[in-house]
Amino acid sequence: MFEIKDNHLKLFEEFNLENTRDRLIKTAMEMFAEQGFDKTSVRELAKKANANIAAINYHFGGKEGLYQAVLEYIIDYMDSWAMPLVDAYDTFLKEQNGTFEMNKTINWIEEFIDTFITRAFESYESNILLHKIIVREQLKPSLGFNKIYSMASLKLAEHIISDLLNKISDTTDTNKIIIYTNSIIGLMHRFVSANSSVRAELNVKDFTESQKKDIKELIIYQVKNTLLQFLKG
Repeated sequence: MFEIKDNHLKLFEEFNLENTRDRLIKTAMEMFAEQGFDKTSVRELAKKANANIAAINYHFGGKEGLYQAVLEYIIDYMDSWAMPLVDAYDTFLKEQNGTFEMNKTINWIEEFIDTFITRAFESYESNILLHKIIVREQLKPSLGFNKIYSMASLKLAEHIISDLLNKISDTTDTNKIIIYTNSIIGLMHRFVSANSSVRAELNVKDFTESQKKDIKELIIYQVKNTLLQFLKG
């Protein structure tokens, strides 16, 4: 059974928006995600956050310091998203004690993906902002990029799935592991990246429980077929 202790917060849930520092970080994250660091005006940012420009210098030492504070918040947030998944994987590894029975491992991967997608549904708006900032960091990395990217949800899933494919297969073909891992991640990434466009096409703000169930079942069905094809050799 896939069990997970959930300490995952919604984005900005713990913020006190009466606090100037919290308001500035929230507004900065939204603007950096949409406009990028270079195109974000400090004056416009302060106005939108209902603060004065001097407050940015006071709390962060300037625009660069504010961006670093945003990255640090993202890292903490992604830790809360990712670490329960890491802990669940560590527990599964210990339970297997070095012996990985194929059907049990495939079932665990299915449950992992079900949980991953459920958490993506729960943090839909958060994922949009995080995805945009991660993409911008990939194009123009800052000092915080490596930490952010290593904790990115899809990167984490890629590591776990790749590791499990290695454990349940006798293949020594690392290229095959890479191809199948990325095929599975591609199915998950397509859902994450297309989430907003699917909602728009359906003309809904949120998916119904029935729609969520259908989406998860379709992705898991495709993943299972990919896994079985991988194991055929």
